[in-house]
Formats: sequence, structure tokens, C-alpha cells
Amino acid sequence: MGEIDQGKKKLINFLDNFIDSDYFQKRIIKIRREFKIPDNGIKPPKRIINSLEAINIPKKIRGRKALNRKLVTSQYMQIVNKLPIDGLKIKKIINIYLYYNIKNYEILMSDKEELDVCRVHDILGEINSYSPLLPKNRVMGQFKYGYEKYPVVIKIHPDATQRDIISYIKTYWEEIDSCLSHYKGKKTIGSVRTKNALIKERNDFIYKNRDLPYWKICTLVADNFPGNVSNSINEGSIGKIISLEIKRRKEV
Repeated sequence: MGEIDQGKKKLINFLDNFIDSDYFQKRIIKIRREFKIPDNGIKPPKRIINSLEAINIPKKIRGRKALNRKLVTSQYMQIVNKLPIDGLKIKKIINIYLYYNIKNYEILMSDKEELDVCRVHDILGEINSYSPLLPKNRVMGQFKYGYEKYPVVIKIHPDATQRDIISYIKTYWEEIDSCLSHYKGKKTIGSVRTKNALIKERNDFIYKNRDLPYWKICTLVADNFPGNVSNSINEGSIGKIISLEIKRRKEV
């Protein structure tokens, strides 16, 4: 089994308790008997995690008259709907147990679909993929606008704790960063260096007085900014600061 974060451990423990519960076991036995499936399930194939048999009726019993895919699906979906979580992986886990009597949590570590108490979601990408199929209206435009500057979201289950969320972000940072990389441009928040507040105030002052002679600006800086922030100022550095401030303001 792959790396397990705090939230996934919690999820596996919950599923294990649910599968062991009287409710689940009675429902599973009822479905098996109704559709002529052995009480202890059938012999599983060697590899079922990524097989279609993880979600379909197994080939071994597919031809039996009592079996009806829609009816079987509707029966086990009643069980799935009792869970406070959803996803294809949940359906696979329940399906595998129904037919093979196996608890297969390795599914949680496979496939691209993510199942955890948190989920990273490229919501803007999804909106853009569906946009051509949806009618253009003001409501849709406003909905999309809300995600253009925050295109990636982390969905958090109500039962997630602070520890679960931190563990999730640490474990899946590569996937989160991959989603974020689609939207990163040349100008980012991280590219703007944090400045000493007094130095920033001094540079703003110099920029506002840029039309004055440089010697005059030096004098004004010395008068208004005593100490280290004015000691390094001379006519040469005044010109450089003005040039950098002009460039910074053009980039925004």
C-alpha cells in the first residue's frame, strides 16, 4: 500500500468499522442470496484493483439468470448512500466485498481519483471544460469570476481536523503544486520581495520628489529619515532608486 496520510488512515478505519457493522453484513448477505451469489463470495481474480471486475458483475457469474446489473447496482448503492463520503473508489471497495468477500483498501492508493477527507480540485479547469456546453449568462460569468484568481481549491470534509488537513497538504503537495502550476505566471505574489517598511517609505518619498535635483532629494531624505536608511543615500543611489521604482510601478 502506498503512502498513507492522516486523513486516509481515518477513512480506512471508518470503512473497516462500517464493513464489520451488523447493518452492512446483513445487507450484503441479503443481496448475495437474492442474486444467487455464495454467502462467502466467489474466488477473486489475481488482480482486481484496476480491473473492470472491480465495478462490474464478475465474469464467472455474469450469465446467471438471477443476476441483473441494474438491480444489483441499485441494491449496493443503497449501502453506499449511507456513507458520509463518495467516489468511484468507495463503489469499488463495496463491490469487491460484495462479490469476493475481500476488504481491499489498496484501491485507495490507486487510480487518479482521489479519496480522502480532503480533495484538491482544479475548479477553474473544470468550469472552463464545461463552459462551452453551458448557456452564457451573467450568473455563470460571476460564478467563473470568483475562481479566476483562486483556481485551485481544497475540498474539506466536515469531519476533517486541522491535523488531517496539514497531513493532507504535506502528503499531496506534489499534486497540489501540479494543479497550481497551470496558472502560475511570470508575475507572482512570491516574486515581490518583502521590504523593510521604513525603506519602502523612503523609496516612495524619493519617487514622489523625483523631479527635484538629486542633491536636493538627498538633503530631504537626510532631514526626514535619520539613521541607517539615509546614510547610504547619495546622488547615484537616488537615480537607481527612482529607476527601480518606475520599473516596479510599470510591472503592476
